[in-house]
Amino acid sequence: MVIESIQSKVAWVFIIIILLMGSMSITFSASESQVDVGLIFGANIDTPIDISSDQGFLFGSDQASGFETLIDLSSYKALTLYKDGFYNAELVTVNAPYYSSGKVKMGYHLQLGEARTNYLEAITFLTQIRTSHPEAYLMLDQGWRVFYGAYLNEAEAQNALGQVAATLNQINVTVAPPVKGSVIVMHQDQILFAYNSLERDYAFKTSVFELNGIKYRNMCIVKRSIGSDLTVINRVTMSEYLYGVVPKEMSGEWPIEALKAQAIAAKNYVLSAPRKFEYGFDVCSTIKSQVYGGYSAEKPRSNQAVDETKGLVLTHDGNIVPLYYHSSSGGVTDASENVWSSALPYIKSTLDPYSLGAPNADWTLSLSRLDIEVKLIVAGYNVGALRSIQILERAPSGRVTQMAFIGSNGTARLEKDKVRAILGSTVLKSMLFSFEPTTVQMQTPVQTTALSNQNIEPVFVRSNEGIFSKLIGSNRVSIEGKSGVVTKVIDINALRNAKDIYQSNHTQKGYDIYAFKSTEAFDINGSNVVFYGHGYGHGLGMSQWGAKKMADEGMTFVEILKHYYADTQLSSY
Repeated sequence: MVIESIQSKVAWVFIIIILLMGSMSITFSASESQVDVGLIFGANIDTPIDISSDQGFLFGSDQASGFETLIDLSSYKALTLYKDGFYNAELVTVNAPYYSSGKVKMGYHLQLGEARTNYLEAITFLTQIRTSHPEAYLMLDQGWRVFYGAYLNEAEAQNALGQVAATLNQINVTVAPPVKGSVIVMHQDQILFAYNSLERDYAFKTSVFELNGIKYRNMCIVKRSIGSDLTVINRVTMSEYLYGVVPKEMSGEWPIEALKAQAIAAKNYVLSAPRKFEYGFDVCSTIKSQVYGGYSAEKPRSNQAVDETKGLVLTHDGNIVPLYYHSSSGGVTDASENVWSSALPYIKSTLDPYSLGAPNADWTLSLSRLDIEVKLIVAGYNVGALRSIQILERAPSGRVTQMAFIGSNGTARLEKDKVRAILGSTVLKSMLFSFEPTTVQMQTPVQTTALSNQNIEPVFVRSNEGIFSKLIGSNRVSIEGKSGVVTKVIDINALRNAKDIYQSNHTQKGYDIYAFKSTEAFDINGSNVVFYGHGYGHGLGMSQWGAKKMADEGMTFVEILKHYYADTQLSSY
């Protein structure tokens, strides 16, 4: 039984001419490393894939020597790709239209003649067949084969075999068993050809294509695998990938030096990340890797930043390392072992005055007891009616590293960033928080006219020169850095013109720039739990808002990277 909706009703002579153009291989060499970005994966979607391009497509495979064109589809501006016969690796044998109730059918076909290894021989034979069977099409699987029809099961295909064979004198007709990787390429209601996507990574190459309203550069790979029955991958060069990442992770309108730092950080992530998701791509387009918006997201300035840092990476002890980053540190970054598990020698806690005054430098969160209880239950911690929340331990930066949620049924002890994972990383913006509202005073702006008032002590100052210090006199500041504390005589009038001045009512201890208590408890008596916090994100590595401030103050991307990543070197790769 042939599916009516996929019968061809066009002049196949025109299509044959187009297909014949692919008989001469066209090779495109690639000078940059490539990145495979997963766009659609991990779900057996019940709709076909539609891709379009003003330039049309070239279908082929990406080889070490470059892209090899197999079929020229430049006359086709829009293509629809169907999965053939399988859903979740099982052959569907129910009589229903394509994609009805989330199922696909018609995995059996008739093969006309023998497989050809030579494309020209195959297309010549197909032209001959189409004089009497215009619905026939090429199948690229272990060579070039000619397929006809689509049948629910082997019995239906066997029943049709005799009738078809009788119309094809001296041409062998056999039942072609289902191909689990089969993808059918169509234009409107015409089958152009099909291919076995598991044989190799066949790609549709163009300049810019569109998928689900978003435009992407270069190549679109559509393949099938168990657990992700239609996987769509965008294969791009490293620069093309970064064009689509940098303006999604950082505003593409920000200063060029901040964007350069972001480009290096994003590039390091790809080059140092474990290779390949289980579905065969390097990174995905979501926050599970880095947010990637393709060609649609590109901005001139961020593209410039990518171009001007091409071939550069940051290394530690000669190795390309992952450069973690976040939105805002709240005034102090952290060491990796205080947030996650392992210690990374280049991710250390450092004072970050450049993040002071940034969005989310100070925030307040109110959560109801019921909301917290539900989130704990979902995460597998049924403590019953919540009675108290305790902060048990802090890192030197002030970030909470251990908490206890005490309820009528027991206690849940949570460490480090797991608290944010349970309560919501966009809800609890960082682990730099307290239950005491006085801790936000560090972020209270001080009027510059009050600097002469010696009752305001200590005052932490970041001047236009980037000083982070405590005012200890009318014209002296103590500056704390990694090498220790030094005293510097400065012009009080220059201080009055400083852009950012913040007051704290406590004495600085280590890098704890907030008035945090080492342990705290919040007893719940029917009221909401209120968190007073600073910064947004895990607090490791580069603060993006801090990078912007550093760039605003005239610092280079190299200085930005050095500030946030200890003992690293800018290197070529």
